Amino acid sequence: MAARTRNIRIVVEYDGTDLYGWQLQKDKPTVQGELQRAVQEIEGRKVLVIGAGRTDAGVHAEGQVANFHTHSPMPSRKWPEALNAHLPDEIAVVGAHLSGEPLNHQLIELGARFVRAARTAAGYRLYALPGTTPAKPGMMRVQERGVAIELELWSLDAQGFGRFVSRVPPPLCIGTIELDDGRRASGFLCEPHALMGATDISRFGGWRAFLRSLN
Repeated sequence: MAARTRNIRIVVEYDGTDLYGWQLQKDKPTVQGELQRAVQEIEGRKVLVIGAGRTDAGVHAEGQVANFHTHSPMPSRKWPEALNAHLPDEIAVVGAHLSGEPLNHQLIELGARFVRAARTAAGYRLYALPGTTPAKPGMMRVQERGVAIELELWSLDAQGFGRFVSRVPPPLCIGTIELDDGRRASGFLCEPHALMGATDISRFGGWRAFLRSLN
């Protein structure tokens, strides 16, 4: 007996800063592309997601309607939660996980995709942590004398994000970081007690600039 086909309507909201609009594009992240990938992971087959309208690169949307056809018996009310679990999360990295640095492979192995270079808002201090191998920085949000710190944003699916976060060793932790464009992202911060004896390297504006100063 053929599986029953249902037409599922979804209403989506997104920040399009790092997306190339709605329509699917080869080798570029788009809203349609990310939604289709998520649906296909759940459905186990190719699925076309159709939007009621399109947006350009960098444009945000609220209340945009889309639909797709599914053979899945999953109740309609469960689809939003299921899709959110398969859509990508972003992680902000400031040190040994940056591109070309010793721990970047941990992101690559989990299927992470480089999104863009960015900076924090001017409210952070960066420290070189003593006794870490490989060498790592610790970043902390401060009320006074804060500066902007260079970082990278990487995109992971929900499963990869969870696995990555579970491997973060103390005194590092994952918290919410404010970016210089007002957006927020999950990213590396450091427990305050670990900064005793650490070297304040905030004046370099980032980990790579500090490393270059050692040569």
